[in-house]
Order: sequence, then C-alpha cells, then structure tokens
Amino acid sequence: MHFVDLAATREIHADWWPEGETVTIRPFSWSDEQRISERSTTVDRSDPENVVVHYDNVAWNEARLDIAVTGWTFQDKSGQPVPCTTENKRRLCRQDVVFILREIQDLNKERTADEQRNF
Repeated sequence: MHFVDLAATREIHADWWPEGETVTIRPFSWSDEQRISERSTTVDRSDPENVVVHYDNVAWNEARLDIAVTGWTFQDKSGQPVPCTTENKRRLCRQDVVFILREIQDLNKERTADEQRNF
C-alpha cells in the first residue's frame, strides 16, 4: 500500500472510562511524522563545528496527540460534550494520555512483510 488511509480511524476505550466514552485516532502519514518532528525539535547551529539537536519530549507527545486524536465522546460534569481541541487535549489526565499514546503507537507501528501484504 503506497498511501496511508487517513480515514481508517480506530475507536479506543479505556477500562476506567464510563461506558460509551471513546477516543477516535487515525494513522500518521509521512507528512504527519515530519510535522511532529518539526514541532518537537530545534537545531542549534551557532557553532558550525558542533551542531546540536534539541528534542522536546513533551512537544513530541503533544504533537502526536494533536494530529492523531480526531474526536472523542468525553463529557463534562454536567453531561455536555467536551470539544476535541488542542487546548482540551492538553488538559487530559496523565493516565488517559499514556493510554491514548500507546494506542497511537500501536496503530502506527512498523508492519512485518506478511502484515504489509494483508494490510
């Protein structure tokens, strides 16, 4: 397969979420991976003899969440839908972020030759 099907989303649900609450994630394209890299690295070229690349793990995870999470069914305390925005993604609790990032990683893992043929 030459192209990533960005419409091939996966709905995920953590055991500790209320029944019916899901997050929708999508796979990354090559371009997405480049944007994630751009948002999470900086290059210090002030010394041409010693170019230093700085990697920001928080920015990397935020970019992965921002690009891969396309929707959710989360509600606030009054039962109103919480919009799936960059700002709200940054407000997620650590346990949920870890779970979602693992699911994103699984969706985007390298496939074996056999898996590629059957993909």
